[in-house]
Amino acid sequence: MSKNAQVFFDYNATTPLHDKAKTVMLEIMDEPLNPSSIHSFGRKGKSILTEARNKIAKYTGSEGQAIIFTSSGTESNNMALQCLPKVKNIIVSAIEHVSILKSVRHPSVVGVDNNGKINLESLANLIKSFNGEPFLTSIILANNETGIIQDIKQISKIIFANKGYLHTDASQALGKIPFNFNDLGADMATISAHKLGGPKGIAALIVKNGLPIEPFIKGGGQEKFLRAGTENLTGIVGFAAAIEESVLNLDEYKKHVSSLRKYLKDGIKEISDTVFFSDIKDGLLNTINFAIPNHQTETMLINFDLAGIAVSSGSACSSGRVNISHVLQAMNVPDDIAKCAIRISLGWNNTKQEAERFLEVLRKITN
Repeated sequence: MSKNAQVFFDYNATTPLHDKAKTVMLEIMDEPLNPSSIHSFGRKGKSILTEARNKIAKYTGSEGQAIIFTSSGTESNNMALQCLPKVKNIIVSAIEHVSILKSVRHPSVVGVDNNGKINLESLANLIKSFNGEPFLTSIILANNETGIIQDIKQISKIIFANKGYLHTDASQALGKIPFNFNDLGADMATISAHKLGGPKGIAALIVKNGLPIEPFIKGGGQEKFLRAGTENLTGIVGFAAAIEESVLNLDEYKKHVSSLRKYLKDGIKEISDTVFFSDIKDGLLNTINFAIPNHQTETMLINFDLAGIAVSSGSACSSGRVNISHVLQAMNVPDDIAKCAIRISLGWNNTKQEAERFLEVLRKITN
């Protein structure tokens, strides 16, 4: 491939728009469709909204449950942690997305082991400290930085045995691993369109039917009176199309990204002594999080960007600086190693030629 060609290896941050999602969005974009209106345009909008919601329910295994559309995964996460009125005790894991960690003031935090898996004994001890009071636990299904996947079904057994509620942030999981909400064991799940080929600005919170939640945004009666505001119909139909496309092509996707992942990981190992932070047996097939000691993240990212390759630190950026990942710190990774972390996250459009280009650039900047 041309040395001037751009390479995008940051699919966990966002994704290109699937062609089918773009097509269905363009089909209705110019029409004045407000699903709350009673005239013919409104009725058409409501029909399109219902069809999209049913499609999402079908392909997420959430038939019979409420799908509440929101503006982002961040909003869905905030809604999940703030909408249960009688819950004062909240448990989050140390490796959650910042939209979970910052949405409540004083949560109880459960740690993880060196492999990024939830410490179930610590979770059980935290629950005991509540002395039978209602509690909510939020555990990320697939971590956005390392790709590590949690056993939500096993965790749910501990939560429900103690009469608690469970939310999972599934933003990184849907479209990358098999996902069925009704079999998962959670009370609520966050899903996000732009993580799987849909448009930005649309996400959803799946809520188990009958869960006693309160409105998050008050106003009109949209979204079962739980999230007021005219629905982003164009985004919603794109969301539904992207989910359908991702789920129907999941096997092909997994085969493609796992092949590229192996090629890249083998190549990285050959170049230098490398520390890897994710295990393919318990992680997303598209994600590699690694560090080459003595090669700091910020310098690596700049050099990759100058070469036209987009990768990530996997951690939050502030004022142009790359911070040490709270996820890696929770996994007891020493700071001098964590400050060298690089995340590659692959997608359906990536090629072996792009992987070769990445390895070529890596050799140059680590010599």
